[in-house]
Amino acid sequence: MAQHDTETKVLLPEEPAAPSSPKRRLGVIGILGAGSLVVILLLGMVLLLVGHKNSPAAAGTQTDTGTTGSGTTSSGGSSGSQGTTGAVAPSTEDGVPVGYAHSQGGAISAAVNFEMARSTAGYFTDTAARDQVLSLIMAPQSLASEVAADGQATASVLSNLGLSEGETSSLLVRSAPMGTKIDSYASSLATVEVWMAGVVGVTDNSSSLTPTASWDTYTYTLTWVNGDWKAVSISAANGPTPLSNNQTPTPVQQWANISGSYSEPPYTG
Repeated sequence: MAQHDTETKVLLPEEPAAPSSPKRRLGVIGILGAGSLVVILLLGMVLLLVGHKNSPAAAGTQTDTGTTGSGTTSSGGSSGSQGTTGAVAPSTEDGVPVGYAHSQGGAISAAVNFEMARSTAGYFTDTAARDQVLSLIMAPQSLASEVAADGQATASVLSNLGLSEGETSSLLVRSAPMGTKIDSYASSLATVEVWMAGVVGVTDNSSSLTPTASWDTYTYTLTWVNGDWKAVSISAANGPTPLSNNQTPTPVQQWANISGSYSEPPYTG
């Protein structure tokens, strides 16, 4: 019998990939590396109407399943069709809806509106306005850390875009909710995912980031405190992102007029 040489191959483990930086919880842009920009929020103008119409959930008629008793919990895998009964915020404070229903629907509306409140040009360029928004949406124990983190992140964003604080005329930030999901719910604690789409950028050809579209999901951990839902923590992840239909982008010079012609979408509820 003929002898065949055999060869033993040793498969060495691949070099581990360098860990990626955790994405900033700031709703619109993440800064990765020196001067490199990654858009985190928002899609085109047409999606603003879609997100508004379908909010606070992406599809379907909603039926309230929220509980107000102690310890009753539902969790995991819920689609964007949670209850809206009693979910409408009854009032606003400095333009931000407050006073949500003590239910799953109330938690969903709170998470959606909180992210929309953090997705405006003024949130990036006006420190006092940003801090006021955070004072209305954050739980007391989380307020100071979020003020510091978002303040640092917005400063980095403006620096990379070549803008200064208070300079909002050329900064375009629009967002809309595309869907929601309850990850867990109890009478005092809820976790809600908000799938967002929108557009962000500077309406200037010389900018490092002209108006650009993106899709991301924000996860809000909410606590029931002083008769309202407030955010304990906020995190973000890319996608889900649909396939592009290869529409021709609108020229940069037209975006300034577009931004001035279309009002920002209203809050849900």
